[in-house]
Amino acid sequence: QEYDVPLLGTIPFDPSIGQGGDQGKPIVLSRPDSVQGQAFVKTAEWVAARVSVFNAGAERPLIQIS
Repeated sequence: QEYDVPLLGTIPFDPSIGQGGDQGKPIVLSRPDSVQGQAFVKTAEWVAARVSVFNAGAERPLIQIS
C-alpha cells in the first residue's frame, strides 16, 4: 500500500518449498495439488495476464518473459 504496488499473491508458508527448491524440485512439480503449489501457479498466471495487458497495443513488448 505504501508504494502503490499490487500484491502479486500469497503463498502459505511450508518449509518444503525451500527444501524442494534447494533440491531442484519446485513445489509446483513435486506437489502440484498442494495449496502452496496451486498458489504459485495462480500467482504466475496473474503476472502473465498483467504483462499481456501491459504489453497490449505496444509497438513491441515492453516486458518480455523468456
